[in-house]
Amino acid sequence: MLTLGVDTSAVSVSVALADGEVLLGETYVHAKQQHSAVLLSMVDALLHHCGLSIGDVRRFAVTCGPGSFTGVRIGVAAVKGMAQVSGRPCAGASTLAAMVAQAAFLDGVLCCAMDARRGQVYAALFEAGQSPGKAKRLCADEALPIEELERRLLELDRPVTFLGDGAVLCYESMRKRPDWRSPPPQWRFQRAWGAILAAGEGDYRPAGDLRALYLRPSQAERELMLNT
Repeated sequence: MLTLGVDTSAVSVSVALADGEVLLGETYVHAKQQHSAVLLSMVDALLHHCGLSIGDVRRFAVTCGPGSFTGVRIGVAAVKGMAQVSGRPCAGASTLAAMVAQAAFLDGVLCCAMDARRGQVYAALFEAGQSPGKAKRLCADEALPIEELERRLLELDRPVTFLGDGAVLCYESMRKRPDWRSPPPQWRFQRAWGAILAAGEGDYRPAGDLRALYLRPSQAERELMLNT
């Protein structure tokens, strides 16, 4: 089934097109948060280069958070719009689960982390599987202090691979064990292909059901709560 995937959850933007589990094409741009300016043109270009049109797409997948509040909103809104106009179903996948889904070559415990600022990370732990999308989740997505994440990893007493844009932050802040590692950037960051792999068959629903996943209030919402 032809699936279009989108990721705008961090600094980079990516779009992927897959037929079942076969990746047909993918575009990745380090857009520095110019997501709204490049996303739809990336979709058009990818479809054109694959000899297809938006009408050929049967379903859509997107990383729906955690991540940049603005970035997640842009990706979710774009996918919701494309799905609604075309009458196709769409699915939201955890950004952290998307990182693991594309990392089939890794083994052991995978710590997916995104920089949430103020000494915190969005994080989740997984046990690597034997094929894409088969990792076992060890905990729910959370927003927590780096020190707390470090404590949990030390309790596991196992080799750990860090993924995500918070990988280097965690790795350099902790660095308590020689068997903790951070792979090169091209294998570390989430991509739209991961969103397609992480979305299960039962996750595809009408566009109106798609929601962003925020693990904590935005800065604007926090300021509003403080002033009321």
